[in-house]
Amino acid sequence: MAAVPAAVPTADRPWLRELLAGEAHAWLFVGKSVLAIYLGAWLAMWLQLEQPSTTMITVAIVMHPHSGMVLAKSFYRTIGTLFGSLVGLALMSSFPQQRELFLLSLSLWVALCAGGALRYRNFMAYGFVLAGYTAAIVALPAIANPYGVFDSAVMRVSEVLLGIGVSALVSELVLPERLRPILRREARAHFAQFVAFLRNSTAGRIPRQAMQDAQLASVRAAVQLEDLRSSVIFEDPEVRLRSRRMRLLNQRYMAAATSFQSLHHLINRLQRGGREAAATALIALYRPLAAALTPPPGHADDDDLQALPPQLDACARALPGRAAALRQELNGAACREFDTGAALLARLVDELAAFVATEHALRTGKPVKGGVEKVHFSRSSDLVGVGVAVLRTFLTMATLSVFWLASGWTFGANAMLLAAIFSGLMAASPNPVGSVLHTLVGYAAGMLGAAITVFALMPGGEGYTMLVASTLPLLLIGPYLATRDTLPGVGAGYTLGFVYILALKNPMVYAPEHFFNDAIAQLAGLGLSGAAFMLLPGLAGTGWQRRR
Repeated sequence: MAAVPAAVPTADRPWLRELLAGEAHAWLFVGKSVLAIYLGAWLAMWLQLEQPSTTMITVAIVMHPHSGMVLAKSFYRTIGTLFGSLVGLALMSSFPQQRELFLLSLSLWVALCAGGALRYRNFMAYGFVLAGYTAAIVALPAIANPYGVFDSAVMRVSEVLLGIGVSALVSELVLPERLRPILRREARAHFAQFVAFLRNSTAGRIPRQAMQDAQLASVRAAVQLEDLRSSVIFEDPEVRLRSRRMRLLNQRYMAAATSFQSLHHLINRLQRGGREAAATALIALYRPLAAALTPPPGHADDDDLQALPPQLDACARALPGRAAALRQELNGAACREFDTGAALLARLVDELAAFVATEHALRTGKPVKGGVEKVHFSRSSDLVGVGVAVLRTFLTMATLSVFWLASGWTFGANAMLLAAIFSGLMAASPNPVGSVLHTLVGYAAGMLGAAITVFALMPGGEGYTMLVASTLPLLLIGPYLATRDTLPGVGAGYTLGFVYILALKNPMVYAPEHFFNDAIAQLAGLGLSGAAFMLLPGLAGTGWQRRR
């Protein structure tokens, strides 16, 4: 008999193993997302809340593959929701019968929140976005009935908080995925990359033209590490205890990176100005730093931390003598430029020693020298760019307000609500026009899926089980697309479009003309927010901002 070949295990096919692991991770997120969405909708109906769709939208926005991210988003969303609802109540109470003044004040508030979202990064920005559009969610539906604004606020806040609670519960109890291993891996990788960058730069292995890009990449990694830390503290008590140490590590990294960048720019200016003697002397002065950052042969990564401190200390002690010897070959202005560079290099070596010591303390659990209690690490955007974001959002909201008042558009409030949401959400995006376009495509596709569900699958069904059965097949598409890195924004847009236009109510209402008019208004609001970014783009990365 002929031998039957054995099946090739996945271990012999790493691409297949990676594919299966990625798909398992994606479908775990999809399963948790739809479970939280339907659990939130059922609880909203059971509690007799007016719009279960608001709870479903909240779940769709808050859910994330990692539980720490869910808890962080939930925390800031809660703060933004409560504050925004209070502002919505205040605006409606101040201008109950003056629509022009009310819409002007609301436009200004949403614009200021969009500026706050750009000024303050990470999930704090998310809280500003929520404070802006929650005021719109609370006040706009009550514009024809000001006396109902308090009930509207109570209902909207209840629906949002229910969605937040359900998201956190499902994320924590159903196969939670922790961020702590990712944080540890990213922190060690960032340390190794920065040390390697300095070693290769001072050894002359990186062209001077490429050093600026490498420096920016390293700074971005530090900022991402800080974002990750600020999320992990919500899920892990040990990381919470070490949070200040991690902030101190990032602060000491930024100090060392800034000193090196200053030295790098000084040498570049000297070379551009034709003062080669001073530039060459400074390059020769920092060459030994490459050797000080090179671990002895055969040392593992953890052993590098043991080897680097004495080598940096020896480099610092030898630095004054080398500087004095190199300075003797210079005169006049070249001496002053060289002294500036030598002082920057001495400061850099000291800051590197503190950076390495902090990393060692984090890995070993030993105390950190340097006053951890006083550490402060923050970041924000340029105020001029923030002002542009405020102006852009205000003009968008004001334009919709004028059109709504002039035309008597029945669904103008829905268009304004979508513009308020995405003007704030996209303000801090590095490519807002592309982000809005991707979201718009996903949003339109989600609306189409909801139309098929509402008018073809849901009629004739009875009970919550049939509701799930009729909506689940097309709803699954959104969370799954959200796991695809090649389609940024499309999955989130699809889920939001599907759930928002589905407009699940208690009881459900079928009105085709209302459905399609609402869809047109929502797409108009989203499209106008994208057009505003095209007409009044941001300043990040522009030549004017760099010169300023």
